[in-house]
Amino acid sequence: MAIYKSELTNECPFCGCENVKVCTHHHRLGLMAWVSCNHCMAAGSSMVEESREEAVKAAIDAWNEATLPLRTQVINRIHAWLSRFIPHNWVPF
Repeated sequence: MAIYKSELTNECPFCGCENVKVCTHHHRLGLMAWVSCNHCMAAGSSMVEESREEAVKAAIDAWNEATLPLRTQVINRIHAWLSRFIPHNWVPF
């Protein structure tokens, strides 16, 4: 499995991390590529194409189209903002 860093990919739609990677793997139908987040391990759609360039481009395009619902985006932003003020080892009871 080969791993390619790409500047063309958006941040992770789940955690907002900008450290994402494009992975490739040989498949019986060609070359399979997908994008995954190094932080939360979310992965985009696996795309199988005949050439490496086509597979990587298709995987990046699929990743760039992935978005979370607005409600989830708002909750994630509120959580990120609150986590700056609440210690990670805080217990509510």
